[in-house]
Amino acid sequence: MNLIFIQYCLAQTCQKSQIFDALQKACLSCSLDCENCFNLSQQSCIGCVKNSYMSYDDVSTCQNQCQKNEVIDSEGNRCIKCKVYGCIQCTSQQICLVCDENLVLDKNKNQCNAKKGICESDLQFLNPPFESRKCTNTCQQSYQQNYSSQICEFTQQCPQIQQLSSSVMNTFVNDIAIFKENQYIAVSVAACSFAVVDKNWNIITKQTLQEINTFGFFNRQDETQIQYFLSGVYGGYLQGQRFNVMNFETLQVEFDEKNLEQQHKIKYVDDFYKLVFMTDSQASALIWYDIERKKINSIQLSINHFILLKILKRYYIQSKDVNMLFIGTFQQDFSISLIQSKKCFSDIPDNILWRTH
Repeated sequence: MNLIFIQYCLAQTCQKSQIFDALQKACLSCSLDCENCFNLSQQSCIGCVKNSYMSYDDVSTCQNQCQKNEVIDSEGNRCIKCKVYGCIQCTSQQICLVCDENLVLDKNKNQCNAKKGICESDLQFLNPPFESRKCTNTCQQSYQQNYSSQICEFTQQCPQIQQLSSSVMNTFVNDIAIFKENQYIAVSVAACSFAVVDKNWNIITKQTLQEINTFGFFNRQDETQIQYFLSGVYGGYLQGQRFNVMNFETLQVEFDEKNLEQQHKIKYVDDFYKLVFMTDSQASALIWYDIERKKINSIQLSINHFILLKILKRYYIQSKDVNMLFIGTFQQDFSISLIQSKKCFSDIPDNILWRTH
């Protein structure tokens, strides 16, 4: 009997936008907005019909239009959030077009700022919902103070110290580095935290990123992902246009840049000279942060999409698109001088980043 029933079920071939109901032994229609489905409810879609889009909050739900501060992605399949905080209308390339009430758009920075005069003082911050016109001297928990835009920006709430394991680092660790003798720095993106641990993985000290006034983390694929580096007693976090560096020994944030001109990515860390190399979204400049001097430097290049290598004490920057190679050396005045070479390396794999001592 069971074999006959299984054969009967397998023999059913439903049309697109239908699902087979074993109890009624019939093909039933999915919700009108579903291209296919795994249930008959509106929250059970597998793909959306034309002119319907996957919801940002629930990918199993299709909707006819995106919500406020959302936009249809470049593939035209789903709604994604406008990444510019306070923006209620943007392009799929994340260029803000309209800011929320009591905010004004700065097109040069692609940023929504509090309108002049909304707050009594330039040292106050406008809190969401922005139509309330509520200004405070500090932002509440789970919000960070953006001094450039003069608004409180929401960040994902990180666990507080007392919520973390009291004695052992038992969460997922993204990276680990030597800190002192028999002590290590462990970084956990998932827990929004770092910890100094001993060789037995016992916590000596720990800190949440929320308490060092950094950005929160986002887990969605369409959000800006956080990057980090470790070098000696220093560690840094880069998220979109914000970059900050912390001294793990003093537990002090020594550098915090909130408005880089473009989104950046960490490409390479030179532990010898204490330099952190980054690229912008156009990959047209050599950018580096000097850890010891707490300064960001850059050199514009005549090439795009380059590969960076370090061999001995020289940097080699070669274009992936044209036959051009620059050789850089670190100078006594802490700058990097570049000269163009007449020869290029050949057959360098994409994204290779390495060095030899």
